[in-house]
Order: sequence, then structure tokens, then C-alpha cells
Amino acid sequence: MYFLDVTDDIKKQWGVMVDPQLGIERTRVLDQKCGGDEAKSEDLGEMQCGVLQWITRVQFDKIDRDKNGYVSAREYDLEYPDDLQLSPDRRLGFKEDWTFSRAADNGTDNGISKAAFDEAFEARDILLASIKDPLKRTFWTVCGIRKIGTPLSPTGVADPSLKGTEGTWLNVTSFVQLEDRKYRYTIQGMNDTDNRIYLINMIARNLITGEEVAYKVHAVQREVAVYQPPPIGGGELGLVVGISVLSATVAIVVVVAFTVNSAKKMRPRLRVRVTK
Repeated sequence: MYFLDVTDDIKKQWGVMVDPQLGIERTRVLDQKCGGDEAKSEDLGEMQCGVLQWITRVQFDKIDRDKNGYVSAREYDLEYPDDLQLSPDRRLGFKEDWTFSRAADNGTDNGISKAAFDEAFEARDILLASIKDPLKRTFWTVCGIRKIGTPLSPTGVADPSLKGTEGTWLNVTSFVQLEDRKYRYTIQGMNDTDNRIYLINMIARNLITGEEVAYKVHAVQREVAVYQPPPIGGGELGLVVGISVLSATVAIVVVVAFTVNSAKKMRPRLRVRVTK
């Protein structure tokens, strides 16, 4: 199992958020609503935006070519010229069950307001594309994982000093089996300063054929910003998994669903769950 710290890249591409009490800049949380406009300053609210919410605001400003504060149908068609050929409802860029007309109904006759756009736009694909940019990293193949990832220690500790060393092969006894017949593995020691963001992936090997395959990568970060008390309860956001902890290090639980057939290629899947 390997990890990769992508905090600096995320910060460089999507900027920082600001501690509203201390004024300290930190890496944006991947998913967090923009802050309130208590100081009558739009910048203050947007400096509290998570990455997904910031992407949405950037995309709104890009599409709103006349800068009147609304996205019109004409402006939308300029951004997505092929959409009307696929669907008369103008669906590209929006969340499931959202269309341009539905979002505009929540705005005004001028088009989609910024608030309605915040609710309707799907920024996840843009975020995933930035994380998976092959010009920046390759963490989705066996060779790529070994080249740029850092293996966990034999006891499951994320130790940066192990960069460039061979990983430790795990077996079934290394995991805790759950009631649904999946297996749990705990990772400890991840640096939790600056709202850090990690990619986690693992390599599986068929003991009969020796074939190796890479699992599905996951991005891991606190569920809320480091300067805020974590709420009770947790949750997942597809690729984005929140972690609510108070200590200086992150401990996560990796739940692995094995699907192995000796006569066929392995098709393993990986999910990451939050520890409490």
C-alpha cells in the first residue's frame, strides 16, 4: 500500500483558504461551503470556499462573459457548444437531475444567478481531471505507484523516509475481516498540518500467476478545515473522503473488497472509510 502527498499541487492550482479568526492561510478543504458575507465583502466568503466550491465560482466567472452576475443561455451555449446536439435541456456541467432551465428558474429572467449556479454546477469532474493529470503524476498503474508513491511501513505507518524503498506485501491476516466479508486496514502517522491532501493506492498480486494490478486511487483529507471543530458524524464524497480527527496525525481505515479468480484477471476494488 502506497501514499502520495499532493498538498502543494492542490494549493498551487486551487489556492488557499483563510482562517476567519486567525487570518492564517491553509490549503483549501476539498469540499466546504463558502463562508458567509459577514464583513460585507465577497472576498471574505470566497476565501472560505472548499476546492469544489472554488472551482464552481471560477467556472461561473468564466462563463459569465458580460460580467452582469448571471449566466445566460447564450453564454452557456458558448461554453458548451455541443450540448444542444446531445440534449435540448442543456445538461452539460450540471449535477444529476439539473438542467439550465431548472437552474435558471432558481435565478431570474437574466439567467442563472451565482447562488443558483453554486447549487447546480458539478465541479467534481474538473477536480478529478486535475488530480489525474498525467503530465503531473501517474498513480494509477503499478509502475507509477512504485515510482512516485511512498510505501507504508510493515505496521501501517505513513513514513516519508521510506520513499524509494520496497513496499511490504500484506496478506489476509494483516486485515480485520468485517461482517460483510470485506477487510479493514488502518493507516497511521499521516501529517495532518495545513489541511494536507493524500492519494492512497495499493498493488495487488495474484499468488498463482504473479500478475500485479493497481487498485482505484482515493484522495484523503480532513472533512473540515483544521481550525474548525469537527462535526459529529462523517461522510464520503466518492473520491473525496473526509477525516475528522483532533490529533496531529491522521489515522484512517482502508476497507478492501477482494475479487480474485485464479483463471481470470483480478478486479479488486478499494474504498476508504473514516475512523472515529
